[in-house]
Order: sequence, then C-alpha cells, then structure tokens
Amino acid sequence: MKKNHEEIYKLIDLVIQGDSDAFSALVEIYNPLLKKILNAYTTDEMSKEDVEDLGQEELIAFYRAIINFDKEQKNVEFGLYAKICVTNSMISFKRAAAKKSNESLIGDEEMNSITDPDGEVSKFFEMRESEKELGEQIEKTLSQYENEVWSYYVNGYSSKEIAVKLNSSEKSIDNAIFRIRRKLKTLLIAD
Repeated sequence: MKKNHEEIYKLIDLVIQGDSDAFSALVEIYNPLLKKILNAYTTDEMSKEDVEDLGQEELIAFYRAIINFDKEQKNVEFGLYAKICVTNSMISFKRAAAKKSNESLIGDEEMNSITDPDGEVSKFFEMRESEKELGEQIEKTLSQYENEVWSYYVNGYSSKEIAVKLNSSEKSIDNAIFRIRRKLKTLLIAD
C-alpha cells in the first residue's frame, strides 16, 4: 500500500490533530517496516508478554516520530525518520530490560556455553553488539555538536528547546538536524 508524500503528510497532520484513524492508516502503510524492526529486536526466549511490550513500545516510538516529524525538511522522507526513531527506541527499551533483568551481568563465553547450550545468550549478546556498533557508527559519523543535537532530538526535544539547552540559535539547530538526517540517511541506506 504505497502512498505519496502528500497523502502521508495529510495523515501526519490528522494524527497531530488527534485522529486515531489516521494513526491506524499510517501504521498500516508502514507495517512492513515496523514488523521488520520488531523482528530484529525479538528473540525466541522472550515471553509473549515481552514481545507485546516491545510492540507497544514500537508503536509509541512510531507515534512520537509522527508528532515530531518536520514536514518542511524535504531531504528526509518520513519512513527513514520513523525507522531511526523506532530503532533508537527499541535499542533503549532492550537496554533497560537487560538492566532490569540483570542479563547484562552474564559473564564470558565459556559460562554461556555451559548455562546456555542452545546459544540463546550468545544471540542476545550478538544483537546487543550490533546495537552498540550502530550507535558507534552514528557517533563517528556525526560531529560532536551534531551528536549533542541528535541526543536531544531523538529524546523528543524541539529545535527551540535544543537551542536553549545548547545556548545556540534555533536556525543553527535546524541546520544541524538537516545535516544529521542527510548523514544518517547515507549511513542507514548502506545497512
């Protein structure tokens, strides 16, 4: 179900106005992307409830992406922006879950192979390593200033709020966000 930019932007406007049907329509349009991201962060050892929680977190992140998307920015499509926002949210959610359940305290490979003969813990660490690598790639791709702007931006701060936090002009923040989106688009397309 492919839609053009104008239709997507109209739906975004309707969601901002509180239209739940428009949100459902956007979820349907981007369902393949959302399923792909959810599958990437779902593991076999997760309970049904954990998968449902992760799915809810994904929808919340998708909603935030809709609300925070800058339609004036013509160089970044909503799909890419949503992918970045949802992926970052999944990474944060999984990190928080790992801390909560102390999974991050599991030791070396030898212990894993004894306590986890099917290699599930190893898969978990491989996934966390991929997340870490993506974060490192993003950090290396962006300048120090862009990393600061990005950190605030993905946490839902507006350009105006970021400008206040970084003692900068709103125009400078908008320009940084433009550069960040362009750089991340290049980085994620290589994915």
